[in-house]
Amino acid sequence: MKSNFYQVPTSSEPNPETTLNAMIGAEASLNQSFRGATLSYLLPRLD
Repeated sequence: MKSNFYQVPTSSEPNPETTLNAMIGAEASLNQSFRGATLSYLLPRLD
């Protein structure tokens, strides 16, 4: 069943490159949402 989750069925550990890409993608989406929230919070006060 592990072969359905991981590209390498012979190892119980996930692919480091896949994990790193997932972390980068999560961090990028988190930074984008945080930046959007910060801008929506600060922009009305700049007037």
